[in-house]
Amino acid sequence: DELQKRLDALEEEDPDLCCPVTLGLFVDPVKAPDGFAYERESALALTQKDGLFVSPMTRQAVPADFRDDPKSKEAALAWRATRAAELTRFAAEAFKANPDRPFIATKALDRVAEYMQALNASAAGAPLELSEAVQKQTTSLIKAAKTAVNPDGTWTPKPAALRALHALSLMCTG
Repeated sequence: DELQKRLDALEEEDPDLCCPVTLGLFVDPVKAPDGFAYERESALALTQKDGLFVSPMTRQAVPADFRDDPKSKEAALAWRATRAAELTRFAAEAFKANPDRPFIATKALDRVAEYMQALNASAAGAPLELSEAVQKQTTSLIKAAKTAVNPDGTWTPKPAALRALHALSLMCTG
């Protein structure tokens, strides 16, 4: 289905902004002496007792001299903000197209929640415009949910999906 294909594409992450060990977007990246960036915890886990870091990229043992990598960190945060906005717009479109089956919209917002968590933890926080857009979309889905207090809702969420929407909504209230 076309919406699923679009969501699959939106869930792809920039490999240049991902740790080669965890394959996840950078949160706390460091540069290692081998010239590659790694997530700090991964780099420390690859450090041997003798103080050498065995590079998973070059297979060479080098001193475990890690340096903060603010450039990669900022790039990953900027990428998250941009992609979270795209996913939020997609969730709105998907919900509008299928108001009785918003599961693809909630799946998109699950990824937005991951990105918002990292953005909120950063020094700058999540952009206000993004937080407001996410809040609007989560509110729309929550209001349309068939629940004990809203028996006329258009969709019946699983409790975990509804909890995730409420959590994301709270994450965006600052």
